[in-house]
Amino acid sequence: KAFDHVLKNARTVHGLGTDVDSERNAYAIGKDWIKEIMASKEANQILNTYTLQMLRPQEFFERLASYKKNSTSKQIFDMLNRASRKMAQIEMESDMIFADIMKDTKYIESLSSTKDKELIDIGLKDENGNPFLMTRGMMLSYYMHTLNEDNARHVAIGGLSAPDVKQYYKNKANSFNNDTRIPGLVGAELAAQYAKIHDILEGAENEDGTRSGGLNEELQDAMDRNNSERVEELLKQRKQLWAERDEIIARGMRMIDEQRKTIEEKLLSEKDKAFIKAAQNYFENYSKKVLNEATMRMYGFEKARVENYFPIHVSSDFLNAAFDSITKDASLENQGFMKDRVASSKPILLEDFAEVINAQIGKTARYAAMAPALREFSKIYNVNVGGVEAVNSVSRAIGKKFKESGKKYLENLLADLNGARTGEYTFLDRIRGNFAQ
Repeated sequence: KAFDHVLKNARTVHGLGTDVDSERNAYAIGKDWIKEIMASKEANQILNTYTLQMLRPQEFFERLASYKKNSTSKQIFDMLNRASRKMAQIEMESDMIFADIMKDTKYIESLSSTKDKELIDIGLKDENGNPFLMTRGMMLSYYMHTLNEDNARHVAIGGLSAPDVKQYYKNKANSFNNDTRIPGLVGAELAAQYAKIHDILEGAENEDGTRSGGLNEELQDAMDRNNSERVEELLKQRKQLWAERDEIIARGMRMIDEQRKTIEEKLLSEKDKAFIKAAQNYFENYSKKVLNEATMRMYGFEKARVENYFPIHVSSDFLNAAFDSITKDASLENQGFMKDRVASSKPILLEDFAEVINAQIGKTARYAAMAPALREFSKIYNVNVGGVEAVNSVSRAIGKKFKESGKKYLENLLADLNGARTGEYTFLDRIRGNFAQ
């Protein structure tokens, strides 16, 4: 059913212009847009790099079609503009879920307090056996991890990578440069055994993050060759490895359960519980709803299915990582809030609860609003329409008529809508006043 949905809609563009329910053929739209671009009389007016970079997105799209009324170019802008408005609406509605919590500024400030007397000991110890003290905001994040089975397994076996607590709220990225390694609750010996079993089953990790050469791969090969004797031998080995692995996991989860109970009974205030309840409402209800509305539109099924979801990061790389443009990689469609976690034993980065939620609200709003629109746009932008004045794609048309500077403007705009460019002046710094007016 999902495959049929994708196949059926591969060349159908939904929501062009201001009509969210409209349906048109991508080939026809692409052909019309190319004709508009090639006939544009505005190219010489906007080829100046400075002028081009200062253009509002709406004006750029309108100039692509020489300000033609109800042009294809303007309809495409309207589609992206509607998505931008929706993104802002989702962010606003998400913020409202936490409105009552955020009104209590004294409590919010207490979450990030790094005063020695306000740091909390939940029983974790670093590699040297010293107690690790964390802020209340970090404790709430840790507690949320214990509620999700996959997150809890990470913590129990892989442990945590904890920041320099006092530096964290000044410079998050730098605070992980001198992180504190907190071993998994099962201890170093069992954690190493778990990692060894994982390597045997899945094989060695390649440079691209995939694994190969493991027992599971060998088993599949033996099954493909109908080698029943080897299949039986490998199944016995795998069953034994699974039993050993599951015992380690079970031990870790028992320890997680005890720790969660201690936090609930001794450390959580009533305000903490209210904040957690609001977060659970956001993740389990609102976030899932808007994400699944988007995935139903794109794929024909609901992809946000993780129970007790709470974001995790297992590498400090995420702090400076950028998404690629939609024209190169549909990064919005690869966000982790819709994926089952792999059986990793890597340590989780310990982060502040409010910061995690704030970041997730932005990511969710961007995905739910922009991913469908950018997916529709890519159908038009990448379609090959054949020989229209020897220019067979929108990309080539813009490049020929408006040169590389015009093409770069559009690619940067898409990258900004996709969340790709960070740490520099972007179109989104002024899109708030240009898009979504």
